[in-house]
Amino acid sequence: MFPVLYTKRLREIRESYAETIFQCLSKDEVTRFYGQDSLKNIGQAKDIVASFAKTYLEKRVIR
Repeated sequence: MFPVLYTKRLREIRESYAETIFQCLSKDEVTRFYGQDSLKNIGQAKDIVASFAKTYLEKRVIR
């Protein structure tokens, strides 16, 4: 389970945010500074969310 964080700025990234992530990371002017290629479809954004959850559950990374 994602930890409870006592801050107004940090929260768990959930699949419901995939559309917002896609809108941001599908723009070349954004991703050129992010170190990745621009997303081409919403499925890629959902994959990012799943990756964040997976690495957290593996106790490797929290994003």
